[in-house]
Order: sequence, then structure tokens, then C-alpha cells
Amino acid sequence: MLWCNTPPLLRRITNKKSYSDLSIVRKVYLSRGNSKQSDRTLVDIDESKLRKFKSTSEVDVVVIDAPPLPPPKDNVPRSPPPPLTPKSATSETSFKDKPLPTPVPEPEDDSCEPSYPWYCRRLLAPDNTSRYAPSQPAVFPRSDFALSTSGSTGSGLNLFGGLVGDRAKNDVYTISVKDRSVTRLYTIGDIPQPRYGHASAYAGSVVVVWGGDIMSASSNPIRARAKYDNGLYFLNLVTREWTRVSVDGPAPAGRIGHSVVMIGPRIYIFGGEANGEYFNDVWCFDLSTLVSKPAWEQIELPKGCVVKPSKRSGHTCVPWKEHLLVFGGTDGKYHYNDTWAFDTATKTWSEVSSTGYIPSPREGHAAALVGDVMYIFGGRGVDGANMGQLAAYKISSKRWFMFQNMGPEPLPRSGHGMAAVGSKVYVIGGVSEDQLSPNGKDSNVMYILETNSIKYPTTKFSAPQAQTPVP
Repeated sequence: MLWCNTPPLLRRITNKKSYSDLSIVRKVYLSRGNSKQSDRTLVDIDESKLRKFKSTSEVDVVVIDAPPLPPPKDNVPRSPPPPLTPKSATSETSFKDKPLPTPVPEPEDDSCEPSYPWYCRRLLAPDNTSRYAPSQPAVFPRSDFALSTSGSTGSGLNLFGGLVGDRAKNDVYTISVKDRSVTRLYTIGDIPQPRYGHASAYAGSVVVVWGGDIMSASSNPIRARAKYDNGLYFLNLVTREWTRVSVDGPAPAGRIGHSVVMIGPRIYIFGGEANGEYFNDVWCFDLSTLVSKPAWEQIELPKGCVVKPSKRSGHTCVPWKEHLLVFGGTDGKYHYNDTWAFDTATKTWSEVSSTGYIPSPREGHAAALVGDVMYIFGGRGVDGANMGQLAAYKISSKRWFMFQNMGPEPLPRSGHGMAAVGSKVYVIGGVSEDQLSPNGKDSNVMYILETNSIKYPTTKFSAPQAQTPVP
């Protein structure tokens, strides 16, 4: 398991909650430090779940109310359900008489429209006569691989390498989001060595891969030591040929747990770890230098600027316009749940002040961007346990959200892949003690989140105090 050698830390200190007249107005009062009490309304949430809910910040809940649809009759096509919106507070009077529906597992075929935003589908082999046969050879269980996509509607997911058991791989697969078929690509050229903990990005018809550990996952104990690759590899998906770029001058040190992001023609690398050392450096590779003199550039902050995130690994990073948006991670001592934005135009960092439900500190999670919403799922907490539950950060309002009644969501996991294609977010693979068992039970499953079924409130609240890690 990657990034798991962090000693357990004390959890954040959260003051006790007090509840007032739950059965009528169902409001939560949260007190944090010396900050002023804040008042939030939870809409249609079960009282027993409410009492178990814990958070270190103010709370926003988006409730999905989608009763199961009736089974189809005579295979008549059914129109998709309308978008779901959070109920207004005026519906509280009928809440006790109308309990929330219980999500039911979705079937593994397409004969029924999904009733909830979360649903799952089995991955298929494209050349298999059985419609519902698992993909062969089995791609999963697998963790700490690189997943990339162009993000345009109809495009596929590109998977490279990762850990299968304790063995690192360098195989390449494409996963169709249309028919869920899995195809292995047999490649030529400068094929990278097997690795895990690397990262990738999509540039046109080319997948960019950088970093990773190419040694310590070997089954040979003599070779079981870390060796980090800092080679820059391009995979042309049309010709299926790998090219390793020869770079002049300084280059980022090889590492794992970093992020690779494309903004325009530039590749950005942030963070990671190697040999117990953690990084918070930013490197840039401009694709236009390929025709002249390929070179990395380490981005230095402007003179006088000292604000930047802590060194970290196992974070997430998504591109937003001209910014890199970073969340979470660990430096081997602390786990973080802070959000940072790097402006690639001014080359400056800024910590983002947020309202709402701020996810708990974590690393090894995954993220995907749809519109102006960054979705976060999974990861490992301060106790090393895998985490579940979806969270969303709406960039335009700087507000975090949690969700209720979302359907058959993925089980808690880490080291998984998460990517957005159009309005849908896909989650595959990872380490989940309950699901990805050694025999691969239910491992060839793709979870899908239909974000069009989620509507966000537009009211704004003041930002909470800055999040500070507690040792």
C-alpha cells in the first residue's frame, strides 16, 4: 500500500454539539474555539444519522430524494428522471411522516435507468460473447495507478501501471465509458518500467506520464528498495508508441505521491515524496520546447512572496482555468484538509478560505472536476483507515458540501482512480478491505456519479476560521 507508513496522529479537537428542537426545525449549532456560534439547517436528514455526524466546520448538506423507479414493462424505453434538488425547509412539517427511501443496489446491466446519482456497472471484455463477463485479463484489483482522460463527452479512460498485489505493472488499458469495455493496448518504443505512485495527464492524443517507484514493489527481496524515475514519457494513443523525452538542464527529482496537471501546453508537477523527504516545489514543462530544446523550469515565487502550502504527498490537484487547485495530503507528520490555489500567471500561492462541510484530513484520495465543482472521494485518514463519503467543493462560492441518500456509492478506499467525462464522474480500483479482496471479488466494477442529478444552493455564508493541523 502506498503512502501508508505515517504514524497515527491525534484527531482534530472538536467541541461537542448541542441540538435544539430537532423534531421541529432540525437545526445544528456548531461551536469551534472562540468563534461565534453559527446556525445551519439540515434538510430531510434522519435524526439518528444527525446525532452521529461529526465535522470540524460549519455544515452544508445536499439531500437527494429519489425513490426507486418501477421496473420497465415490455422493454419500453423510459425517459431519464428529472434533476433532483434539495428540499426546502418548508417541507419539514411532513418529514416525520415521510422517511427517506433506502437506496437499493443497481443492476449490473443497462436495462434500468439509475434511480440515484451513484450507480455501478461491471467492466466488460470487448471481444467476449457473454455480455456480462468480467474483463479478461483482469485489470483489477489494482491500486496506485495513473488514470487520465481528455474529459470530453464520449472519450475513454486511460490507465497505466500500478500495483496488482505486490507487483508493479507497466501495462496500458483504455476503458470505454460508452459500453464499459476494457481493451489492453500493446505498445512499442521507450516503454516505461513497471511502477506505482506515478501520475499522468492527457494532452491531445498523448498521455503524459512522470514519476513513480520502479523498484520497491518487486517480489525479489534483494531488489525491494525504492528507486524513483524522473523520466518524462509520452504515449501516442494513435500509434501506441512510447517516447522518453531527453531533457537538458535541471529536472525535478523522481518521487511518488505527486500530481501531474496539464494547463494549456504546459505540464505542471507539484509535491510528492522520495526516501522520506517531502516536496512542495512546482515544476513546469512547456510542450513548445520539444521542437527546440526540451527543458524543465522550476517555478520560483516572486520576490517577497513566502506564502505556499506545506510539503506534502498523496494530495489531489485539478486544473481550474489558470490555477492549480490542491487539497489535502500528508507530510509524514500531519494529515491536511486545507485547499490551496496556485496562479500559473502570477506564480503565486493562496490558501482558499472555505465555508460548509470541510472534508476531514486525508491522503491517498482522488478528485475530479466537473464545471466549477471539484469532487473528492476516499483516501486514508490520520488513523490509516480507508475513508468513503463524497464531498464537493464549489469553486465559485468557495463552499464545501456533503451528501445524503446518494444511492450505491463506492465503499471506502484509497489509491483509486477518479476521472470526469462530461457530466459523469468515474471511480475505479483502489484498496478497499471490504470489496477488493484477494480473490478479486467485485473488483471489475466501475462506479458512476451523475452530477447532473445534483443541484446546489446558492446562499452564501461567512468563511470559518483557517484549518490548522493538530499534532
